[in-house]
Amino acid sequence: MRLTLFACLLLFFHNFAAGQNSIITDAKSLSDSAIKLLGNNEYDSALSIINKAIAISQKNNDSLQTAKCLNNIGLIYSSKGDPVKSLFYYEQSLKLLRQLNNKEDFPTALLNIGISYKEQGIYDRALKNLFEAVAFFELRGEAKKLSSAYNAIGNINRIEGNYNWALEYHTKALKLRQSINYTQGVAASLSSIGVVYKELGKYDSALFYLGKSLASIEVGKTRDDHYANTLSHIAEIYEIEESYPNAKKYFDSAYAIRKKNDSKKGIAYSLFELGRLYYSTNEHTKAETYLLRSIDEANNVKAFDIVLNAYEILRKLYKSKKNYIKAILYDDLFIKLNMQLLGEEKQKSLTQMQIKYETEKKQEEIDNLNQDKQTREAILQAKEAQLESKRVHNQNLVIVIVSLTLILTLVLVLFVLRLRYAKKLDIVMRELHHRVKNNFQVLLSLFNLQLEDINDEEAKKVIASNSNRITAMMLIHRKLYFDKEITTVKVADYIQNIVENLLVVYGLKKRGIEIKYTIDDKIKISVDNAISLGLLVNELVTNSFKYAFDDRNKKPLLFIELTKNKNNILLVQDNCTNSTEVIFKNSFGLKLVNTQVKLLKGNLQRTTDNGIKYTIVF
Repeated sequence: MRLTLFACLLLFFHNFAAGQNSIITDAKSLSDSAIKLLGNNEYDSALSIINKAIAISQKNNDSLQTAKCLNNIGLIYSSKGDPVKSLFYYEQSLKLLRQLNNKEDFPTALLNIGISYKEQGIYDRALKNLFEAVAFFELRGEAKKLSSAYNAIGNINRIEGNYNWALEYHTKALKLRQSINYTQGVAASLSSIGVVYKELGKYDSALFYLGKSLASIEVGKTRDDHYANTLSHIAEIYEIEESYPNAKKYFDSAYAIRKKNDSKKGIAYSLFELGRLYYSTNEHTKAETYLLRSIDEANNVKAFDIVLNAYEILRKLYKSKKNYIKAILYDDLFIKLNMQLLGEEKQKSLTQMQIKYETEKKQEEIDNLNQDKQTREAILQAKEAQLESKRVHNQNLVIVIVSLTLILTLVLVLFVLRLRYAKKLDIVMRELHHRVKNNFQVLLSLFNLQLEDINDEEAKKVIASNSNRITAMMLIHRKLYFDKEITTVKVADYIQNIVENLLVVYGLKKRGIEIKYTIDDKIKISVDNAISLGLLVNELVTNSFKYAFDDRNKKPLLFIELTKNKNNILLVQDNCTNSTEVIFKNSFGLKLVNTQVKLLKGNLQRTTDNGIKYTIVF
């Protein structure tokens, strides 16, 4: 009898252990199934399955499997184009892996985190995580993951204009991928090198590498978004070189692949590319059709960068057709969306922090609900005892409180009246700034329309200069309309906006001008002084852009510094090689500079050592 009972117990524990192992295996199997669904772009199904896998692994206290599931959720959100959420899950996975001292998997989490930061444009944090991952991959000889890290570092350097470093890291990635016969990776690296040469303006080299990328993809027989992107890059080069039939052939091929793969954003971008090409070939009807279709497709997937570019070409198209009503309409749409995107860019880090905070808060609430019932009751009883003690104490204060209530009520009434008055004043001032901004915008639109019909180049330059001056003043009123402060201006963003506008106006975005700002974020000045300061910066920077950065200046550099000691000190300095030729003459610009310096109650000094340096103390 005893032997029979013992045998039954052994059988029970054996089956129980087997069941536990089966559950753990199921968690891994579910996670693997989710990744397969991800490969088929079935994001919602993949998320549903991976959440079940996490529930099983947490139930069995399998922290390693939980960390892997969190990493896979990050992969799903990254594929969906949501780098903020993907970053959160990658960081949760990394946190668990560090706690487990799991050196096998956490370098991969570092790589994923670095790529997510790159997608958000937070390049310093991206590089920190990527270089930490590189150290592990190099030590362990993990060629495929190391090549992915090199590729991401190369892309960041390309975006920031460090083309030599970009080529160095993309070449490293290419050699690694060739050594392990990673066909798709080789194609991506060749394409990345080609894009760097394209941005450098070395089109023959760019076409060579992009063509090699297509050839390597032919070997792998894949037709994914990388293939379509490579076709688009080749088409853009032909478009720049005005070889429009070749450009159209490659754009059409990219569009066909994106449509076959149902790549929503890719379709929107292909429609935009074709619309831009038709605009370049003066086929305005086709251009209008494709651009409007690209806007519809891009809005569906929230690809507002494509929408913005389409607006810009449409407003040019309607101006050329003399359809000024639509031209002004798309001009206004472009300005509004551009301002919205600038605001969203500054909110990315805040959004990430908010999501992280809310998720951790929910987890904390769940943990609190799982506390022992008796412990919670003891805490509640202790709190009730404290409340009872406070009630007894408060009874002794009733007489004092009643006396103070009358006084406080009177103060509150006065405060509310003052608050209402201040709120009305705030609304009136904001409306005033908004109307002034709109009036400036109308003037700018009129100037832009006039430019289309004026043939005299000198007259065009005068109107363009006045447009820039109006823009400098308009930016102040736009900033005051959105800021909490309506009487003073923080000048850091304002100065940078003026310079960025001038870069666009003079077509110097691709010139590779290095601009170094040293501006004290705490400096605030009055509206009148801000307008004078803005006009000063506009004139001095315009002078540098027009004259200092010609073809003789191979590495154009501009310093803008604003600091405060006893007085405010503004410094604008370029590294022009012909300083004696580009100093302000007896022009309207010089008169305007001297007038604004007087309005600021300051003084102006000019030196010509290693370029032209203007120092204004006010």
